[in-house]
Amino acid sequence: MRLTEAEIPFGFKMTELGPLPEEWRVVRLGEVGEVITGRTPSTARREYWDNGTIPFITPPDLDGRPIRRANRTITKEGLKESRPLPRGAVLVSCVGYIGKIGVTDVDLTVTNQQINAIIPKNMNNWFLAYALMHEDDLLANRARMTTVPILNKTNFEKVPIPLPPLSEQRAIAHVLRAVQEAKEATERVIAAMRELKKSLMRHLFTYGPVPADQTDRVAMQETEIGSFPAHWRVVRLGEVAEKPQYGYTASATKEPVGPRFLRITDIQNDQVNWSTVPFCAIEDDSLEKYQLRRGDILFARIGATTGKTYI
Repeated sequence: MRLTEAEIPFGFKMTELGPLPEEWRVVRLGEVGEVITGRTPSTARREYWDNGTIPFITPPDLDGRPIRRANRTITKEGLKESRPLPRGAVLVSCVGYIGKIGVTDVDLTVTNQQINAIIPKNMNNWFLAYALMHEDDLLANRARMTTVPILNKTNFEKVPIPLPPLSEQRAIAHVLRAVQEAKEATERVIAAMRELKKSLMRHLFTYGPVPADQTDRVAMQETEIGSFPAHWRVVRLGEVAEKPQYGYTASATKEPVGPRFLRITDIQNDQVNWSTVPFCAIEDDSLEKYQLRRGDILFARIGATTGKTYI
């Protein structure tokens, strides 16, 4: 919804991008740097690819972070058939999935033709990257909708972006980079904790609750499900739990027409955000049968997530 003149905050002005500080300008991407569309060396020429060391960046490599490596590499011979990019180039996927972003963080890289690169001039590269992340819908809307969406170089260069003074660009980029780096550090800690958990589970379900330096004292046995302590038994799931119950089949809705309707996709990283779980309509007699109770173990029995569990 467009603001009226009276609704625009003091010190701001209305632009095609919405209200912006009065000292900011709106410019086109082609005005803030050189735009380079990538190129793929012939895959039939093995000398362009075999034992290459130069990152060859494609859209799957773009995740909003500094790019130091890629899934594929090319050789110096392949580089002659590509368009080299320096450190600090801002990369944007413009074919297929529109708007994936990355910033090169090594001295020499190349991209395929699905990516446009911007070599900024008198503009902070990370501010530009974040501005483009913020405008992902605008980028998608500028793409030509064919079987595969395409944002060609000409239209890409015409995309409007905000341009504050350079000092403000640096300050904004610094804050957003700090937040992103903190998020990435947290993700690394979480990943490390998951690996630790896996390691502990392997130990506990193999030797039991004994210290790692005392495993040689544990009498072991070989069973149909592997090695574990000799005093343990192998039983069937039906011996230690009530009969498994399939989940209820219904259409999910955002309207509170009944209880929350938990789906396997609602379980992410061993957690459920119950505020986003939809509802479903269900008769009282069926509710008694299908209602979950504290301590129930949920198990995905079909599909790509088979084996996923939640308590």
